[in-house]
Amino acid sequence: MNYEPLAGIISNAALLLALWVVYEATFLSVNVSTGLKKVLAGIVISLICIALMLNPWELSPGIFFDTRSILLGITGLFFGLAPTLIAMSVAAIFRLYQGGAGVWMGVSVITTSSLLGLFWNSRREKLKRAFGKLDLYIFGFTVHAIMLLCTFLLPPELVMNTLGKIFLPVLLIYPLVTVLLGNMLNYQIDRKKSQESLVESEELFKTVFEQSAVGMAQVGPDFIIRKVNACFCRIVGSSAEELAGKDMRKMFLTAGPDAGNEGMGQLLEGNPGSYDIEKQYVRKDGQQVWIHLYMSVVRKEDGSLKYAIAVITDITERRAAKESLEESEERFKLFMDNFPGYAYIKDETGRHLFCNRKLEERLGSRCEDLVDKSNEGVFPADTARHFSLNDRLVLQNRDTLVTEEQLQGDDGTETFLTYKFAINRKQRLPYLGGISLDITDRKQAAETLKTYNQRLSILHRIDTGIISAHSPEEIASTVLQCLRHMIGCSNVHLMLFEKDVSEAYVFASNGDAGTTFSEEARFIVQAHRQLSELHSGYVLSFHEISEFESLFSPASGSISPGTFLMAISAPLLLEGELIGALGLLSSESGFFKDEHLEIVQEVANQLVIAIQQARLNEQIRRHSCDLEERVKQRTAQLEAANKELEAFAYSVSHDLRSPLRAIDGFSRIIVEDYADRLDEEGNRLLNVVRDNAQKMDKLITDLLSLSRVSRNEMNLTNIDMSGMAGSVYRELASPEVKDRFNIDIGPMPEGYADPVLMKQVWSNLISNAMKYTLPRDEPFISMGGYREDGKNVYYVKDTGVGFDPKYEHKLFGLFQRLHTEKEFEGTGVGLAILQRIVHRHGGSVWAKGAVNEGATFYFSLPVREVSDNDGK
Repeated sequence: MNYEPLAGIISNAALLLALWVVYEATFLSVNVSTGLKKVLAGIVISLICIALMLNPWELSPGIFFDTRSILLGITGLFFGLAPTLIAMSVAAIFRLYQGGAGVWMGVSVITTSSLLGLFWNSRREKLKRAFGKLDLYIFGFTVHAIMLLCTFLLPPELVMNTLGKIFLPVLLIYPLVTVLLGNMLNYQIDRKKSQESLVESEELFKTVFEQSAVGMAQVGPDFIIRKVNACFCRIVGSSAEELAGKDMRKMFLTAGPDAGNEGMGQLLEGNPGSYDIEKQYVRKDGQQVWIHLYMSVVRKEDGSLKYAIAVITDITERRAAKESLEESEERFKLFMDNFPGYAYIKDETGRHLFCNRKLEERLGSRCEDLVDKSNEGVFPADTARHFSLNDRLVLQNRDTLVTEEQLQGDDGTETFLTYKFAINRKQRLPYLGGISLDITDRKQAAETLKTYNQRLSILHRIDTGIISAHSPEEIASTVLQCLRHMIGCSNVHLMLFEKDVSEAYVFASNGDAGTTFSEEARFIVQAHRQLSELHSGYVLSFHEISEFESLFSPASGSISPGTFLMAISAPLLLEGELIGALGLLSSESGFFKDEHLEIVQEVANQLVIAIQQARLNEQIRRHSCDLEERVKQRTAQLEAANKELEAFAYSVSHDLRSPLRAIDGFSRIIVEDYADRLDEEGNRLLNVVRDNAQKMDKLITDLLSLSRVSRNEMNLTNIDMSGMAGSVYRELASPEVKDRFNIDIGPMPEGYADPVLMKQVWSNLISNAMKYTLPRDEPFISMGGYREDGKNVYYVKDTGVGFDPKYEHKLFGLFQRLHTEKEFEGTGVGLAILQRIVHRHGGSVWAKGAVNEGATFYFSLPVREVSDNDGK
């Protein structure tokens, strides 16, 4: 056998392996981007390939063999498309550059090896597993079997000679080298993955350690802290530098039975694999925090402690929440135990989970004994069935039910007001909560109140009927009908006594009791002790007819047997006098109760008052009719008197004033024409006659004005009082007066009065002020008004001679004067006219003053209430 081909191939394979080792040692550790690394890998592999092609085993000129097929096949199998195409292209170009007889065989081997490697790579990705030695051997054998087929691309005369020399070496050596090189790459890939996994694990541990939400510390075998994270520092309140080198045991273990030293010692001895404890830790700033300390150890192969990881968690809030929860549960228990009603909780099947102390006492069982029991296991069958029906209704609707439930007790049936409600739980069936309040007394009180309200309602109807009735008969009929409806007896009747109380008659009756108790039926009243009891105000009760007849005996005949089995009679007392009796009959024995006696007594008291009032009303109506007749007569007399007064006024106005005018006129003629013929005394007497005639005429004029004030109809309207006062002053004052007087007219509220009469008021007041102020050196008059107590008040104030306040009551009297005729002229009628005008308007007049200090006269008028219609 010729060993030269085998030696050459082995030599080239050794070169390949050597170059690959160099490639791994230098290039694979380069840290560049993936794309660039693939390009560089293709270039480096191309250079290795060229190096192999430069050191081949040459069979003959132009035909030489090397291990580039192994390199390119492995490149396609492990490195992918880009590096394989680069290496294939460079190797093919270089082989073409080398030339020779085997150039096309060399190019085809380069191409097929690369393509087969890429194909095998795609198959490996589909299988998703790494190639084993057998897979690599099959791949190497396939590649080089195809390489042997490529020898047919040599010149025909060289094919067989070449195959004969390389067949065995190629099929023996090349697959084995392929396996060896593939294993090297598999090892390299596994090592790289392990390194990456280790780096990733370290990075992950570092990230978890540094960014963990719990405090973490790495502790040596002697429990000296090596490394801590930020959360650990934050929890214990110290920096990493301050914690480095500290002994964990001294930090978190203290003396005492609960210190945890025993557990730490067992951890050192290797008994437990971990250790945890809750401790209170005091930070360097004095703040106390609760922490949960958990430690786990990592041991060496010999079992000794390698290091420990300590994890601490701040459980201060959790401890506070736990204590708060415990306190809340305690408050809940205290609340439930002191709750005045019954409280319970049941599960979704109706079984008891909780009950308060009051329910325990009511059922005579402890809560622990009631737990897991249904209603059927606690209550009687009918009661349990009713309770369970309500429970299912609440749980099905998940709503609240308010109902009344009953339970049989030692003293009878007890009634409870029950609130049942669903206690919803997240993604679970709800529980049932219930609260029951004992309302037995309340229900009884409600029934009593209902009966009392019905009684009040009927009594109110009786009152209403009494008020609406117009006669004693109507009142009695209404009362008896309502009373019989209220009590439900057979008959209700009203007896009235004669004055001597020896006889009585049925004034009114309601219900069937035969002719004996019909209206107008008469009874003989026996002088019996029961009559004295009626006089004393007692309600009598009769259980037999004979008892009733012993007091009230029918005037004719007797009471038929079976008319009634029980009767009561209530007295009607008016100012101590017994005027009648209110009687009730029943066909049932024992029908009337104590409450009926109270009702009858109350109705009897109302009835006697109502009858008396009705009688008085009838008297009042009779007196009213008499009074109306008298008023008509007096009105007619007054109308006649007014007519006579009008006739008198007409007579005074014409018949009396005409002679006065004649006296005054003729006296004036005598004075004017014959004064020179009369002596001084004669002229004086004629002037006296004239003055008195004029005074008499003025007095008649004032009296007529006073009469017209009372008789004339008023036309009320809104009046500008300030304007009217100013206008009257300007009419009354002469130019000389205006020059002397100082006048002030202030603002006044608008008045609502008759303009003519109100002008008369202002005229009288202003003329009076001018008259009594004229003698003063600096006369001053002021007028104004204001609103007070719902009235408009107006005044005229002067600085005149004034008046003595003790005579104030005489100011507004007719013919009343406080000064003599010589001092101030006048008739004493002006202020009386003023008062009558103001009174007709619903107002009042008054005055204030003092001698020589002036006077102020006031009058008031009601404020007009303006309605919406007036405004429109």
